[in-house]
Amino acid sequence: MLLTPFISSCFIMPVEDEIMPPPLIRAYEGAAHRFSTVGRGDLIQFKDIAVQLAPLSEERLAFTASRVSYSGIYAAEGDVVQVGDLLAELEVDDLVRSLDTALYNMERQLMALRHAGERFELEAAYNNNADSGEFDKTVNNIYTQINFLQIDIDKIQNDINERRIYATMDGIVSFVKDIGDNELSMAGETIITITEKAPPLYLLRGIDTSLFEPGDTVDIRLGGSAMFTSALVLSPDQTGILTPEEGALYFLLDDESAISSTYATIRLVEEERYNTLFLPFRAVTTIGDSSHVYIFENNTRSMKFIRTGIRDSMGNIEIIDGLEEGEAVLIS
Repeated sequence: MLLTPFISSCFIMPVEDEIMPPPLIRAYEGAAHRFSTVGRGDLIQFKDIAVQLAPLSEERLAFTASRVSYSGIYAAEGDVVQVGDLLAELEVDDLVRSLDTALYNMERQLMALRHAGERFELEAAYNNNADSGEFDKTVNNIYTQINFLQIDIDKIQNDINERRIYATMDGIVSFVKDIGDNELSMAGETIITITEKAPPLYLLRGIDTSLFEPGDTVDIRLGGSAMFTSALVLSPDQTGILTPEEGALYFLLDDESAISSTYATIRLVEEERYNTLFLPFRAVTTIGDSSHVYIFENNTRSMKFIRTGIRDSMGNIEIIDGLEEGEAVLIS
């Protein structure tokens, strides 16, 4: 009897619909998918090695005078020069003035010598008792002056030559030093380098020479060039070198652009695959020794393990097992 009033005073609240959380959408399901298909073709795996490059025959030319102003550089890289060509010069105005003075004094002494001889001949013609002793004394004094002047002239001419650079071989100018404003010379500093134009033989340092045999053709890229060219490997006997440099590679490169290069890149082919399956490398995930790709079928992404091989320079990787030609894999 006591429960009846309690029940009659209660009422039932309406039940609200439960709000469900939004469905979880994975990042790869919500994004636009990009695929790549397994292709078939040839792959080449290589590595590039930086090396030093030097012509086998070159002359490095320098001034022997120090702290002298430059007068002019008369050669540029790529110029063809011959033995004896004047290539560069320091200021020689002071020496030229000294040389002109010495030559003028030399001419005066030679003239005095001629006049002394003429006077003695005249005196001997009109006077049988002409004093030959006095004549000999005069001539000896003149010759002494001439000898001193000749020493001065030779020294000045040598000083002038020290301030000039001449080509010492026929060839091509491969290096010219940049001269700054008001820069003074430094004895022994290379100003110009001449490289023999032919034969185009070069020495290469910084590579394992056991990788090559005489007669091999290698791909080489010179300096900052974007293009590779071919070079023929030579044995030291083929170069005519009597004492080959240990650890150096000799080769024939018929390319004049190499003359001004001091470094190069050798491309070594490590492995090649022909008519093999491949994918872009970015489509493959590798963790340790295991590689896999993702495929997307029936709105579901799934992982597929594969076995891979070499990787080429174009960003492709060889597929040995796990995929078929034409099969699509997920990239992103």
